[in-house]
Amino acid sequence: MAPAGAGPTVAADMEAAGAVKGLSAWHDLLPSARTCRNTEVRAFFTSIDNLGRLYWLQSRMHGQSIWRGARYLLLASVSATGAAGPECAIQGRVIDPGGAPVASAAVRAIRAGSLPVPRGSPSGGVTADLRGEFCLSGLDPGEYLIRASARSSPPSASPGCAECCVLTSEFVPTAYRVRVESSRNAPPVTIAMRRVPAYCVRGEVVDSSGRLRGDAGLVLSADGWSASVFNEGGRFLLTSLPAGEYRLTVTGPGRFGRVLVQRAIRVTPRMRPVTVIVR
Repeated sequence: MAPAGAGPTVAADMEAAGAVKGLSAWHDLLPSARTCRNTEVRAFFTSIDNLGRLYWLQSRMHGQSIWRGARYLLLASVSATGAAGPECAIQGRVIDPGGAPVASAAVRAIRAGSLPVPRGSPSGGVTADLRGEFCLSGLDPGEYLIRASARSSPPSASPGCAECCVLTSEFVPTAYRVRVESSRNAPPVTIAMRRVPAYCVRGEVVDSSGRLRGDAGLVLSADGWSASVFNEGGRFLLTSLPAGEYRLTVTGPGRFGRVLVQRAIRVTPRMRPVTVIVR
């Protein structure tokens, strides 16, 4: 707790520092928790780890403070209460080109010739933990495409950021084919993510008369992720995007504003500014 009389900025900084120390101590316990012989205790700690990383990433994607992210991570312990340890039909790790783990990578199992609908896996997939490890359960025997997607940088920044449009690189989705047998689990899979050049896109949101819509909400989505986009006076900047197809959704004012328009954006190396018209 911050001392009595501390200003709001000092108090917030102290709370953030305390939260980070607490989270650091929490994650120091995770390795020993995972090797615990009590399967329920081990599953509880692993669930908190996975949920916490997901909430933390979501808070970073939405430009929230470190303290807000810490609160998300602590709230994950409540969500994970009573979790049971699943039996992994497919398990493995997600790593970057240098062999380092890719934490919070989204991993999906797509049945050959069908939609990704494995039982017990929200949205057809799971989130890798701090060590890049994942466990897919509830898969019927058959052949699957294991697909991993991740981001190392936020896909949006302030339109006034001059250094945000330097040439960077970003992960692209990577897939491996795996077969699940009824009598035994598939061998562990190591998914090595690839990096490719990434680009930025400047744009603006206007109404039918050409006036900037600074009150509109913006969400950018691609295969495996979505994130809110900074809207400053009707102008936006998309960053660290590999070449490909994306969808920009524009919503009305307010937290639950209705969808006004959806615009497909194709990112290329020589990208021109984008104008989204709300009619």
